[in-house]
Amino acid sequence: MNIISVKNLSKDFGQERVLHSVTRDFEKGRIHGIVGNNGSGKTVLMKCICGFLIPTEGEVIVNGKRVGKDVDFPPDLGIIIETPGHERQEDELYMVYTPQNFALYGQSAAAMHGTLRELLSGVDVGRYEDEFIRTDIYLRSLQSDRFNVWDLEHTHVKTSEGDVWLPPFMDMNLREAKNCIPKKNQEYVLRVAFNVLGSYNYTAKYIEEVTDEFNDRFPVGYRCLNNTPNWYQDEGTQYWLILVIVLIIYFMCSILFESFRLPFVIITLIPVSFIGTFLTFYFSGVKFGTGGFASLVLLSGLVVNAGIYIINEYNNQTAACKAQALPRVNLYVKAYNHKIIPVFLTTLSTVLGLVPFLIDGQEEAFWFSFAIGTSGGLLFSILALIFVMPIFMPLKKATSGFARHTRTVSCRTSL
Repeated sequence: MNIISVKNLSKDFGQERVLHSVTRDFEKGRIHGIVGNNGSGKTVLMKCICGFLIPTEGEVIVNGKRVGKDVDFPPDLGIIIETPGHERQEDELYMVYTPQNFALYGQSAAAMHGTLRELLSGVDVGRYEDEFIRTDIYLRSLQSDRFNVWDLEHTHVKTSEGDVWLPPFMDMNLREAKNCIPKKNQEYVLRVAFNVLGSYNYTAKYIEEVTDEFNDRFPVGYRCLNNTPNWYQDEGTQYWLILVIVLIIYFMCSILFESFRLPFVIITLIPVSFIGTFLTFYFSGVKFGTGGFASLVLLSGLVVNAGIYIINEYNNQTAACKAQALPRVNLYVKAYNHKIIPVFLTTLSTVLGLVPFLIDGQEEAFWFSFAIGTSGGLLFSILALIFVMPIFMPLKKATSGFARHTRTVSCRTSL
């Protein structure tokens, strides 16, 4: 079974064709190798397979779906550029200066360093983007590839102060570059980095596996943390924020309704909507992330509105029909019928307002997870209004005048 199929794939960059009608099938369960010289297009081919580049001709099929047409990025496919691990530091040159010669010949160390920097290193000058590629622009001297230590010791260097022969001014030696291990919050931090290209789900899953593997191997007192931007590090402390929000809502509703039981009925809508959010993430396979947590915070405030509307109408009906002593169930049904359509339309309009974030796909990881979590929770809250809220409502006793917020309402015995 072919899990990846490349058919007549060609890729041009301007007038230069990098890939020429590449056709290849990759079978599931086997290890495949792509061999070629530098610049032959190996990385370009892998980027086309992952959806990061659009082919000029041909197509790529992953799991039966055409990349760029049926799916923008294959969800469980990516490229590991290097094996995760501690980066090996290269050897470095260092100089021991002879200050008296600088003064004797009227030269400055700054002028020599400026010239050597231009010869041996480069500088970032910006970023280039078009419909085919996005890349950083790095400016480097043509002499940097052929200028070596021998040239530094045996040839003259042109500086802003004239031609200079370097050995009288500095003694150049080679040493192993040392790692910088800074101390932060009473901890020594060693950074480990690697490059991985793929969809958000793939990279998130892979990075999580790497951090878990390192944490399993580390002794007590050592830990591996993921500091990737927009990464959600679940340490349990964020959920206290949701608890604080729930308590604030409870006390505000207690003041509004002058009751301790009715706010509890409203609060029960929040965990039920959270169940809908978690089920949405579970079945969709989308990573929870910071967007998922933000959706929980937003749901805590949104879903209680529907309960407040219905209970407030129920109190108004109770106060207006106090003299008739109607069953509470009848009054609740009247309040429910009066408010369910506005509540449903409000929920539907909110979900529709989040659709643009879903259309953008998982390229915007935060907004995609935020939209899908909020939408799932809001839709599930409708079920909570229909089935859960009546269970906790005090509907068994006769009508009493516990509601203080009254207004003129026509009371009818029929439903």
